[in-house]
Amino acid sequence: MYIRRMNCDYCQSPATIFLSQVSGKNLKKIALCEECSQNPEVIKKEGLEHVLNLPPIPEPSPPAADTPKTARLTCSCGFTLDEINTTGRLGCAECYHVFAGVLSERITNMHRGSTHVGKTITTTLSRAALEQQRDKIESALQTAITDELFEQAAQLRDDLLLINQQISEL
Repeated sequence: MYIRRMNCDYCQSPATIFLSQVSGKNLKKIALCEECSQNPEVIKKEGLEHVLNLPPIPEPSPPAADTPKTARLTCSCGFTLDEINTTGRLGCAECYHVFAGVLSERITNMHRGSTHVGKTITTTLSRAALEQQRDKIESALQTAITDELFEQAAQLRDDLLLINQQISEL
């Protein structure tokens, strides 16, 4: 099998650092040797100040040696906390419940919380608000008809037709 060696984009020495930057639909790949990755001119030219000046990733601390194996948390599928730490995966659906305390803390630390606060599509919100308003108007229309308030019922009917049209356009 042939292995293609990549060279530094600047000095053609063997590259040891490979970076890919995605911006919109554009992909920019950069290959650098150790020496060029330390060169301030290259870093500034490529806009890599924020990438190459990151502190090193600390090594994970080994589990305490004095913890007996029987005291470690284990799921009915056989997965242990050590295996989750090693693989980064859970063994079954029950693992979520068995390791809930540990997982909750990790998710909160990783994602700045454990509650989803992402965006909702605007049309979904608009449709829900219009459907809620439609339900209120339908209820008021039935009340107006029952109370024989026909002018009010006619106005509510027109409002209902308008809202149904707006919903169908979404």
